[in-house]
Amino acid sequence: MRALSKAVAFLSIALTAVAASAQTACPYGAIPGSALCLPDEEVEAPPQRAARWKTTWGALAADKGGSVVGTSTAQMSKRLAERAALKRCREMGGKNCEVSFSYENQCVAVALLSGEMVSDAVMSYVSAATVDEAKAKSLRNCSEGNGGGICEVGYSNCTAPVLIR
Repeated sequence: MRALSKAVAFLSIALTAVAASAQTACPYGAIPGSALCLPDEEVEAPPQRAARWKTTWGALAADKGGSVVGTSTAQMSKRLAERAALKRCREMGGKNCEVSFSYENQCVAVALLSGEMVSDAVMSYVSAATVDEAKAKSLRNCSEGNGGGICEVGYSNCTAPVLIR
């Protein structure tokens, strides 16, 4: 019985202390919550980092002596995109690969002359906001650059920004 009364006394003191810490600062005789009482201090949460959009890159690397084109997309920098495209060009058998086109947060299309490979044929690289727009511009440029010849899209892709939190 004596242990029970000690436990009840301890709990009432502990609960009173918790309740007291939650009260507002009031002058003597004022009722908590009245206009005379000061508000509790508010603890502000630390500022959160704002989310931001990160640019992504793509690139194309072509073999100067052949018909190999290496591509890359969704890379975090222009340098990484170009390196990845060069690596892919070499993996596909290119001997003299060079970066021919880089783009960021856009779509790209590559159009080439239909049919047989012609050594002096113009290949068109175009970037645009949408893949359809890039394809249309690339086909038009390819046809104009090849004397009105019929061209086809050999590659198209988009790279979009990513949300970093």
